[in-house]
Amino acid sequence: MSNSTDIQGLWKSEGLEGESRVLTEEIFFFGDQFVFIQRDQTALPVGVESGRFAIRENGNIDFALEFDGMWLNNGARDGFDKGPPLINLPLSFNAGATFMTLDSAWDFSRISVSNTEQKIEGVWSLPSLGDLKSGYTTYLVFLEDGTFLSATPIDQINFSNYKGLEIGNYAVYDSGTRLSLFYIYDGATAALGNSGFSAAGLEFDLRSLAAGVQLTSLVDGSEYLLSNVLVEESSAEPSASLSKGNYALTIVVELFDQVFLLKDLEEIVSDEGHTLNYEGVVYSYDEVEPYMMTISRDQEFTVEFALEIAESFPSSAGVSYAVALGIIGAFDWGQALLNVAGADGNYIG
Repeated sequence: MSNSTDIQGLWKSEGLEGESRVLTEEIFFFGDQFVFIQRDQTALPVGVESGRFAIRENGNIDFALEFDGMWLNNGARDGFDKGPPLINLPLSFNAGATFMTLDSAWDFSRISVSNTEQKIEGVWSLPSLGDLKSGYTTYLVFLEDGTFLSATPIDQINFSNYKGLEIGNYAVYDSGTRLSLFYIYDGATAALGNSGFSAAGLEFDLRSLAAGVQLTSLVDGSEYLLSNVLVEESSAEPSASLSKGNYALTIVVELFDQVFLLKDLEEIVSDEGHTLNYEGVVYSYDEVEPYMMTISRDQEFTVEFALEIAESFPSSAGVSYAVALGIIGAFDWGQALLNVAGADGNYIG
């Protein structure tokens, strides 16, 4: 593993050298982006900072701030954005990548999030929606202790009263089909009004889909599809997350700048290993996995492919395999699957 992969995920602060106590703060890294949240209201200012990061060959990290929702007003620390530029900072991890030290002085512990199960705990993204007024992506964090955080970064690196942060509590009830939110802090009010997720309401129907979690407002019926920000941790769907047995796969393969759609492969998960059988030839799953993306397993879209649909064709997010096949028809089915797989320019990414 490298620092580039170890850093991915959700972390909580365990304290910064020189501070008298540990503040309540989280940071999550996904792809080349980060979102930092300071929510300790006893140590103002609270707010969000976000942007891009890059890992150097020597393992150190550079941050480029794109949103600053925290500004010094009482001498307290201003999140990441204080002092010298945030470049070439030392970065280290313990052996299991469960503990991280930034700039040789700031410790974090990993918050484990199970992305192989569709449940509300974790980190989610909601694309920019006109009815939320901000026009920017909102990130929602549901912690297992019932804490709910909403972060809506905008294009802002100068002083502003806009913090980009909402803090509250949540409860899931009615056998996991209803979600209730209660807000205790709103720092996401901009010139146009409430720009955070609180504009969506407080009570929702909750439904787990292959593409994520769909929330439906009990007030006006508005639907919000939440995509798992940290899904990359489990997108490969290793055999450890599959029950033993045989499955029928449809996959897309890219080799030598050519793309192939292969149907009716037999996937076998057993104590002896994880294999694919295609036209009588048995292949090790791990050996071919770098060149393929699994579209469906037993005529159900995989999480990975459902996310491809949601990201490239939002109006079709959540559609089932059976409904899509029934509407498109068998004749055009193969080309439709390839269109989705390659919509982002990367057939197997």
